[in-house]
Amino acid sequence: MRIGSDFDKIEWEFLGMNLLEPNALIGDLLLCFIAIMFFSLIRKETSNLFVRYWSRFYLTFAISFVIGGFGHVLFNYTHIAGRIPPWYLGIITSFWIEQSMILLWPQPKIRKLLQQISMVKSGFFLLGLTVYVLVWFDSLSLTTGMIFPTYNAIIGLGGSLGILAVIYQGRYTNDFKYFWYGALSFFPSAIIQGLKLNIHPWFDRNDLSHLLLLIGLFFYYKGIKSTQHATDMILSNMQKAP
Repeated sequence: MRIGSDFDKIEWEFLGMNLLEPNALIGDLLLCFIAIMFFSLIRKETSNLFVRYWSRFYLTFAISFVIGGFGHVLFNYTHIAGRIPPWYLGIITSFWIEQSMILLWPQPKIRKLLQQISMVKSGFFLLGLTVYVLVWFDSLSLTTGMIFPTYNAIIGLGGSLGILAVIYQGRYTNDFKYFWYGALSFFPSAIIQGLKLNIHPWFDRNDLSHLLLLIGLFFYYKGIKSTQHATDMILSNMQKAP
């Protein structure tokens, strides 16, 4: 185990290419597979917009991590450019979660306002990221690039999963607890990354964070299925309201 510093990146060769971090590729592909599995399980629920938004989250999440995995492995060839697409997709994944949770707010005017705030906030971070990439392309930093999706998620998911899910748990059904359970499972990741807590070269701090993400994906799916009857009724009543 190593705390405060990282192990040297694992190097390997395949088809004459000098590749890096096979553990990152394995972890990212596993997350991609699980996300695609959940996407496949809920994507047919086309009549429930709440579930449709969550299916878009899982699909965007999967695309982000498969690109990210190859960005790790091919870093000697793609360099920092291979990490740029997941930065953008990270902002979009948060957007779909925000929109899904806001959709259930009972007052139409406040719901519309929250939806607009979510769009403006996401647009702000996407624009900021674009400016950063274009202006400082020759000196891009992984740490700086991650600021945009990270702070976007802290604000958006903190509000949608940390606040709205708790409100809905009391207002609609106790099963909304699974959504903030999922969000809560991510918090140790900040400590792990901050302390640079690495267990083994083949299971470093990023792999440990991926494990927490995996737990979150399962909690989200549990929440979607457990609340589906309630969300069907909520959205149906909204459509009937004058």
